[in-house]
Amino acid sequence: MIRFLLPLLGTTFLGLAAAGTTALAWQQLHVTANYALPEERVVQADDVNVKSNKATLAERPDVFYSAITERPLFSQTRRPATFEPAIEEPVVEVVEEKPQQEAPPPSVALHGVSGSVDNLRALLSIEDGAPDWFLTNAIIQQWVLSEIGSDWIVLRRNDKSFRVELYKQ
Repeated sequence: MIRFLLPLLGTTFLGLAAAGTTALAWQQLHVTANYALPEERVVQADDVNVKSNKATLAERPDVFYSAITERPLFSQTRRPATFEPAIEEPVVEVVEEKPQQEAPPPSVALHGVSGSVDNLRALLSIEDGAPDWFLTNAIIQQWVLSEIGSDWIVLRRNDKSFRVELYKQ
C-alpha cells in the first residue's frame, strides 16, 4: 500500500509546487510598477530649476531629455575618435663602442644533476635565488652553461671558464 501511496503523494506535491510557482509568476507579471515620486522635487539641469509635483514620464520638461537629443546614438557624426600617430624624424645617435667589460662569474650554487648521460640537466640557484633546472647551453647572466658532469658544471664566456662543484672540498 505504501509502495503505491508514495509516488502519488510525490506527484501531488510536485503539481502543487508547479501551480504555486505559476500563480506567483502570473501575479508578478500583472503588478504595475509604482513610479511615484516624492511630493516636491527640484531638478537642476543647465542652471534651470524645475519643480515638479509628482511628475510622470510624459509630463517631464525637455531638460530631462536634452542629453539624449544633443548626442543621438546612431548619427553619422557620432564615430569613435581616431588618432593618427605623429610622424617624428628618427633621431640618430652616435654611440662609441666601448670595450666590453668582462662580467664577473655569477654566484651559482649546484644542488644536483639529473638525467641520462646524453641529456643531463643541473639544479642551480643563482645569486641565492630559488633553485631551477638548466640544460646545456643555457645562458646565466651572460655566461653559457657549456658542460654538465655527474657532480659539476662548467660556465664559459669568451675565453674564460669556471667550474662549480656539487661537493665543495
